[in-house]
Amino acid sequence: MSIRKVLGATVWNLGRIINKEFFWSVLLACLIGGPLSFLGIKSILTEISPEMTNPGLLPILVAFLGLLGITSIAVVGYVYNAYVKNPIVYLRDE
Repeated sequence: MSIRKVLGATVWNLGRIINKEFFWSVLLACLIGGPLSFLGIKSILTEISPEMTNPGLLPILVAFLGLLGITSIAVVGYVYNAYVKNPIVYLRDE
């Protein structure tokens, strides 16, 4: 990031590059974990009370959106902190 900053990248460009990488990995985790969590919730609810209705997809979708939002906020905070710092300190060590 220090090299990109020295070459003139803005906070928006750095955030977009890094968020894109994290977005795809979090999305893949959601696609794998979503059906598994739905089946787990459904089996737990049927063991507790057999007459329980289907839990629906809304809680899982809300959890996915929350996870993506929290991940994006965390990455933006990290990128901003890295952007504010002096890149010369990091480039000297590399």
